[in-house]
Amino acid sequence: MIRFLALAALVLLSACGGGEETLPEETACFGGGYRLEDGRVVGMIPRGDGDIRYQFFSGETGGIYRGDDGIWRSNDGDVAVDLGACGSTAITFTMDGTETAGTRLPYIVTETIFDGVDGKRAGRLVLPADQPTKAIIVSVHGSERWSGRTGGRLQSIMPAFGIGVFAYDKRGTGASEGKYTQHFGILSGDAIRARNEARRLFGEEIPIGYLGGSQGGWVAPYAASQDDAAFVIAAYGMAISPAMEDEEEVVHRLREAGYGEDVIEKAREITAATRKIIRSDFKEGFKELSDARKKYKNEPWYDEIYGEYTRDLLNAPNIGIRIVGPFRAGLVWPWKAEPNTPNYQPRPVIESLDVPQLWILAEDDRAAPSATTLEILRDVQTTNGLLDVVVFPDTDHGMVEFTEDEDGERTYTRVTEGYYALIRDYVLTGEPTLSVTGPVVYRRDAAAEAPE
Repeated sequence: MIRFLALAALVLLSACGGGEETLPEETACFGGGYRLEDGRVVGMIPRGDGDIRYQFFSGETGGIYRGDDGIWRSNDGDVAVDLGACGSTAITFTMDGTETAGTRLPYIVTETIFDGVDGKRAGRLVLPADQPTKAIIVSVHGSERWSGRTGGRLQSIMPAFGIGVFAYDKRGTGASEGKYTQHFGILSGDAIRARNEARRLFGEEIPIGYLGGSQGGWVAPYAASQDDAAFVIAAYGMAISPAMEDEEEVVHRLREAGYGEDVIEKAREITAATRKIIRSDFKEGFKELSDARKKYKNEPWYDEIYGEYTRDLLNAPNIGIRIVGPFRAGLVWPWKAEPNTPNYQPRPVIESLDVPQLWILAEDDRAAPSATTLEILRDVQTTNGLLDVVVFPDTDHGMVEFTEDEDGERTYTRVTEGYYALIRDYVLTGEPTLSVTGPVVYRRDAAAEAPE
């Protein structure tokens, strides 16, 4: 999702380009999918710092690091993975004392360079070699600045089930040209070109659609509204504007801290001021922000306010915001063009799509609170008969489960069980089927009534 962060620091960061992410050769050779003898599928995702992240299709995930004996281990020692030497197809995966052998899955990997909206983009198509490809997912990643081509998880596990994945580096990241941006028009244009490239490389007529996570939940539907995608999956995204996301985060955090609606209404005065600043391109809202600071700075809940940008604006002097804000916006968010990113309204796009849509929401999402998005999607279901929604409980942004200490600090443990299976089954069948109990499914054919 969009992050304002520390104003001065981001000015410096925003001036920097992407740069190609080069994986160490001794690590990159292990990337791909493996099937263990008990039937489980696990992906190995090499990282730029020389370690590897494992990702089970069932959700278990973690980092492993190579020891002097050549064995890859987790920091706590509960996981040990023997991948052999580069070129080996064998794997031995030990977790919690249980050792399971397995074999590397045969994938066909095609690297490509294609034309983006302005400049070249680096892409990678990963297909199964041992079975027909039934569909292809174009992976539209979020606001992160690292390579979606080398760092994504879908391409390591989905081909095991006959689903190809086309991943690419967004502009200004990885090996792609251009300046990093969060402009949805530009990003959706690149997504469309990525889908065209996947079609060109594969050559045959099979379903090819989008999966966008986080910020990609805005970009993927927007791209699908302009082409003939076979499906759209929006994961832990939002059906409200980026500017409104900030208020949703502020409200969510205050409610988590136990504050009632009286405090929430006061906090909305602050977010209304900061939203006015953002929406006006740093020209208006400063008096309102100063008034809100003076009015509430001694309230016990004042320091509990975070959000996408409100905390940063509260902490910065108005003169600093006036000077730094537009500079950052010009470098990172070219808001003058259409669609105006902070004010982008996703609902009309979601309503108008005439292709199957699956929205996957995390019920306890702190970065993209899902309550209002769910209300909007349920309302849209009354007029759009191609929209399904699934909500996973006890899950945060990125569809990850967590433990929480008494101070509310979260430790993230794994990708929630059933998430990847839901994606697989939806792509292959068009149905939001679940392999686990717990998530709530709001089906397109359930004659949904508008929320009260």
